[in-house]
Amino acid sequence: MSLMKRLGYVKKERYEEAVKERDELGSRIGEFEARTIYLAKERDNLKQAVETLETQTSSLEKEKNELELTVGTLEGKASYFEKERDKLRNLVGELEAKSSDLAKERDNLKQIVRPLEDRISVLEKERNEQKLTVQTLKGKISYFEKERDELSNRIGQLEARSNDLVKERD
Repeated sequence: MSLMKRLGYVKKERYEEAVKERDELGSRIGEFEARTIYLAKERDNLKQAVETLETQTSSLEKEKNELELTVGTLEGKASYFEKERDKLRNLVGELEAKSSDLAKERDNLKQIVRPLEDRISVLEKERNEQKLTVQTLKGKISYFEKERDELSNRIGQLEARSNDLVKERD
């Protein structure tokens, strides 16, 4: 079994997929944040409009007998704005829930990415250790080859001397 399989090697595609998904989620979170800001501004504008209407309503109560028809219209508008406010509150609640869900997904992705980064770090460390071992072994092999060559030369010299001695004896 290869070292990569024993170490539970994580494929590069899975890592890239997690990074891509994280980036997409970050983009979606940004969109929800922008939408939330927009809705908050719209809500504030509507609240300001409601306050203006309430001031006008107070002023109109003084002229109630003359302006009863106008008051009815303004009450209808106030009711409409209250419904809009409620809708906006619901929408803000939904966006907050979605934002919370996205934050959870982001945190889950971080939990996936962290072990992958740790695993990559371990694999890089092991790779560096193996490179050092390879360099050490190459040095030993070079040393042994040199020693072998020296011994081969010495054997050659001894054989030549042995042959010379045999010839002298004969």
